Amino acid sequence: MYSGQSIQEIAFELGFEDPFYFSKVFKKVTGQAPKAFRVTPQKFT
Repeated sequence: MYSGQSIQEIAFELGFEDPFYFSKVFKKVTGQAPKAFRVTPQKFT
């Protein structure tokens, strides 16, 4: 959310070889695409 890295850079840093697969997994877990997650205010409890 606060990183200046691209989604692709984050995916590779986390060990994903395919940034599209990272986006798919991210959306399944969070309910939002990574790009949408960055721009939507988040509530952390």
